[in-house]
Amino acid sequence: MQENRFIELLAKKKSKEMSLLELRELSQIIDSNPEFAAFAQSIEELYKTNLFGSDQQHEQKYIDGHWQRFLNKIETPVTNNFSLNKSKKIYSIIKFSAIAASVILIVGAAFFYNYTETKKKDFSKQIVSTTTNRGSKTKIVLPDSSIVMLNADSKLSYGPDFNIKNRNVQLMGEAFFEVKHNVSLPFVIHTDKADIKVLGTVFNVRYYPEESIFETTLIKGRVEVIPAEKTAKKVILKPMEKYTITKIDKIDNQVFREEIKVPKLDLTQVIAIHDSIIAETAWTQNHLSFVNKSLVEIAAELERQFNIQVVFKTNQSKSFHYTVYLDNYSLDEALNALQKLKKFDYSLNNNILIID
Repeated sequence: MQENRFIELLAKKKSKEMSLLELRELSQIIDSNPEFAAFAQSIEELYKTNLFGSDQQHEQKYIDGHWQRFLNKIETPVTNNFSLNKSKKIYSIIKFSAIAASVILIVGAAFFYNYTETKKKDFSKQIVSTTTNRGSKTKIVLPDSSIVMLNADSKLSYGPDFNIKNRNVQLMGEAFFEVKHNVSLPFVIHTDKADIKVLGTVFNVRYYPEESIFETTLIKGRVEVIPAEKTAKKVILKPMEKYTITKIDKIDNQVFREEIKVPKLDLTQVIAIHDSIIAETAWTQNHLSFVNKSLVEIAAELERQFNIQVVFKTNQSKSFHYTVYLDNYSLDEALNALQKLKKFDYSLNNNILIID
């Protein structure tokens, strides 16, 4: 289960004995699970405290017992057998890993229980969710008469109190919103990277967890963007402005093997690329538009829009960048247009697109 893998990776991280691939795996798990992110932060805070004081004998027994329990995949109770023979290096690893495992056992159980119970109370009734598959889009009319166009491979959810106590929704993927004005109940969109607070307006939000970019583009009205990053300030957008949060990973594998994620924040003006159509919302009219996007980024979008899998045989074409606009396109039309700009070969069989 993902929870078990999360516990294992978190323990290895605290021992400072994990590989770069494991660091990336842990980061991906945390990015895609808000409750894991909150728990990981709680672990970091607890590590700043002295859990044992000066009682080293108690500390050693505590470490040995919980490490043995961790090795047994947390299935057996802690025993009084503390006769493990360790070198200093192995003991150091065990020490950090055992503390991580034991903190997760003691504090984590309470954390996840309280988190689950809180969610149950907040959403005691069934959550309303709309999900689109790859290759499909859908239009939603919310209980407050707001209209949402949901792009491919996306999900929009809201609780039973929507339009009663609040107008909060959760978004994964991309959606175009036309929000009804209501001063007493602000409309709030929650994503892992930022929240968007509005009264009544038209705008687009894009956040796919597997991508490194969060975007919100305001067409008319006014929105307030509240980044999840604590050091980032709130931003109020004006019409035809786009706010972007880009995750940049920096890894130091020579000292502590820590992964540091530094978000890059950008506020830019958007412009029409064709008959008042902007690239950020072209998808709502079944158009395809990219501005200086790599073929890798374009391939990811083609996968969503056409429900295919893209495989690159070589790395050469991955670096190709395109600025392209297509009106009511098919997959063949899109590929032919890209080929005319920069040459590459491809084949399509059983929904697998191979680019050479």
